[in-house]
Amino acid sequence: MLSRLSKEKRKRAINAKLIRRGISQTEIAKRLKIDRSAVSNVIAGRRNTAYIRYAIADTLGLRYELVWPRENSGKKAA
Repeated sequence: MLSRLSKEKRKRAINAKLIRRGISQTEIAKRLKIDRSAVSNVIAGRRNTAYIRYAIADTLGLRYELVWPRENSGKKAA
């Protein structure tokens, strides 16, 4: 499960999975009509845009929750 990895390890794992599938960050960006750097920033953990995260998870053939950690993991609502 990628969601339990550190940001750096998740980044490497996502990029490795994309390479194995023969898909580039540029291809994802073109499909979403955004700049490749936006995809790169999400994969690196510098941005948390849900739209891009969902597209990456879908491209990997994984559920969103298996790729990205829950936003408020361990915190209870008041």
